[in-house]
Amino acid sequence: MYHLIVDGFAPASIVAPLGTVAILGNALIAPLVFHEVFRCRDFMGVVLSAGGAVTIVLSAKTQEEKVCVIVDRELTYSCLRTIYCVLSRRRLS
Repeated sequence: MYHLIVDGFAPASIVAPLGTVAILGNALIAPLVFHEVFRCRDFMGVVLSAGGAVTIVLSAKTQEEKVCVIVDRELTYSCLRTIYCVLSRRRLS
């Protein structure tokens, strides 16, 4: 739900990596709090996730067109309607 609110203030390419921050936090805190074993593949996952998030943020455009939630919803419903009509072989009117 917060994605709909935050997308009005910042581009999706900046907002999306925030989910990665939560995963990285869990991966780094779990061994400390729950005494879990931190394996080599856990470290590689943290490095790859952090690298991906940094890459996305650095490659983001500085200026993006803002789309309001109402227009975004209309585009979504239009796309879903088109898919439904194609799959059910109905005419688009």
